[in-house]
Amino acid sequence: MQEVEVVIDFKNLLESIWNAAVRIVKLLGELLLPHRRRRSLDNFGSHDSVATDVTTAESEFMRDNDMPHVSGTDENKLRLAMFAKKCSRFTELIGFLIEAVDVLHEVSMLSEYDRGNASLTLTETDEMLGDMSGASMTMSDLNMTTASFGYNMTEATLNSNMTEEEIMSHLRDMNMLENPVINESMKALEMLKDTGMAGMTMSSQYQILGPWKSAVENVTRETFENDQCASFEDCVAYTFHELADMYGAVELPEAESMRSLLTSAEDHFNSLLMNNTLRLDDAVEVSQTVKSALEETVELKVFCASPPEIWQHPLNQSVLPGQTLTLHCNASGDPEPRYYWYKDGNILPNLDINDLTIDDVNRDDRGRYQCAAKNHISTILSDEAFVDVFEHPVATVHPSESIILQGMEPNFKFICNVSGNPEPMVVWHFTPDTSTIKEILANGTRALILSKPQVTSAGKYSCTASNIVGNFTSQEAKLTVRRVSIGVPVIEAIFGFYQSIFDDELPDGMVKTDDENEEITERRLREKLQERLSQLLMVPPQRVQISKVEYSITTDQLHGVVKIKVYGMNYTDYTTGMQFRNETEMLHSQSKEEVDLLQERLEIAALDEIVLFQIGAFLINMKSGTLWTKGPQATCPRGQGISDEFDFLCAECKPGYYRSSTHMSNSCLRCPVGSYQPSVGNDHCESCGPGLTTETTGTKEAKSCIDEPVPTTLMQGQQQL
Repeated sequence: MQEVEVVIDFKNLLESIWNAAVRIVKLLGELLLPHRRRRSLDNFGSHDSVATDVTTAESEFMRDNDMPHVSGTDENKLRLAMFAKKCSRFTELIGFLIEAVDVLHEVSMLSEYDRGNASLTLTETDEMLGDMSGASMTMSDLNMTTASFGYNMTEATLNSNMTEEEIMSHLRDMNMLENPVINESMKALEMLKDTGMAGMTMSSQYQILGPWKSAVENVTRETFENDQCASFEDCVAYTFHELADMYGAVELPEAESMRSLLTSAEDHFNSLLMNNTLRLDDAVEVSQTVKSALEETVELKVFCASPPEIWQHPLNQSVLPGQTLTLHCNASGDPEPRYYWYKDGNILPNLDINDLTIDDVNRDDRGRYQCAAKNHISTILSDEAFVDVFEHPVATVHPSESIILQGMEPNFKFICNVSGNPEPMVVWHFTPDTSTIKEILANGTRALILSKPQVTSAGKYSCTASNIVGNFTSQEAKLTVRRVSIGVPVIEAIFGFYQSIFDDELPDGMVKTDDENEEITERRLREKLQERLSQLLMVPPQRVQISKVEYSITTDQLHGVVKIKVYGMNYTDYTTGMQFRNETEMLHSQSKEEVDLLQERLEIAALDEIVLFQIGAFLINMKSGTLWTKGPQATCPRGQGISDEFDFLCAECKPGYYRSSTHMSNSCLRCPVGSYQPSVGNDHCESCGPGLTTETTGTKEAKSCIDEPVPTTLMQGQQQL
């Protein structure tokens, strides 16, 4: 804007009048010749370029728009390219309209401002002329000197033949307004003032529409091709038509508002174009109305919005159970983006927030999280953030109680499956049956392997799992190791014997005795039979057991029946549990083969009715056809029975079982009701005590003993009483 000042310097009166005249002439030119000032389109609808690193798009919207080819298959990039193209075209079109109206607005505003300044200048000039009219002003009144008035005193004295004092006296008494030059200047100023007042009136009535249309033709040609529109008014119609097409079928935020604003702006613009009598005074208000309507469309930013850009990504976190987890995500964008959260690729419902907070975290909250920032242009995903929820160690599989055979498990295994985060470290503990001191066996493994466990391996085992959250100790598991021995094969035999007559030939190794009066007793028969059978079978006497002897003497004839047991080789001393199964089985097989041979020898002796021994005056022979045998079968010492796993192996009876030496069976028996047995290898069970019993047989612990139930008849009697 231009400012105009009129300053009257009475010390230089002539110069002041001249300057006022020059300003009035300049104002008249500006008032009578309206002008326009070009403005750049750069200030209208300019928007920063937007990033294209996004991951989702609305393909339906893309298919509804005629888009040029965009390299790549990223649908979101195609969408951004479409928005950029639409924004560029919108900026160009709306910028054309705004610049055109802005030209009119600036001219009318400048004209209004200039008329105001001119009015002020003319008013001040009129007041100055009024003050000077009819006045008498001398140099003394004006406090002026000859120098300030412009006189050269030396030159004046030479030309006038007057002294300096005479010249000064004359000048001091002279009326300055009677000076011809000043007087003519004031008349010219008066004329210019009148002309300015007339120009003011003409300027306010000036019809601006025609000159404005002509002035914006250059803008029109810079914006449109000749084949698009022919004139400024034609291009205005073309612009609104193209804008209407651009937003006509768009379903985006603010699109409906944009259509309404464009309709209003078009109505205002058309009213302006048809107002052929538009005066310069009215152009300010009219142009401002149209300009405001157009600028409102720019503020909506339907196509010229900015896609989301995440500037704060969620970060990896590790939290303890029960703590509060907060993931932060912040994005810029215009309009302000909305937020969504994903966990392991699945959207989390009802979370339209930029900060995700989870209270009382548990293991289910562990996973990969992403936030999505979305506005109507695009959706962008943040970097993944991995949330690790530390977990207290816990055993999913505890070591379990086991009963095994001594040395018969090549690799016995205890299992302690634990879970936890971070991965727990496992430590195994062992308390032997023979001690109360807990030992550390192994670290870092979930499986504890015992190679061929011995009796010394019996005890209680447990595992402890530890991580930074805490530790967990499993329940103790009892390992019972049953001593074993190789079952001794045995055959049972029954055969008859009778008295024979002496002859000259006796069996090898037998010598006839002269003690014909030797007393015949059962004990003596047992001794004779054991001694002779061990010779026949070629085994030590202790391996032949005379179970029973029955005899009678009738008509001086001795005959009877004997029941025996013949045992194979006893390898109990060699059974230390250190042998492998095949070695143990081989020893048992050798013993069994030997017993088979003994049985064969016994059968041959019976068939030959071999002489067994002499007692008194009698020879005793085996009786052919009377031999009966059974076996061989394994036998076990007391407190042991044939194992369920190996038929050649004896093993200590389990807790709740027993086997005494009097039991014919080689199997361990369950403790009867009212008794229990907590340990292995016993030949008896412990009684619960008076008034106590157990619910079942095979009870292992004393705590299972309960009070004996009251007999039903007694209970009925008590009820009657």
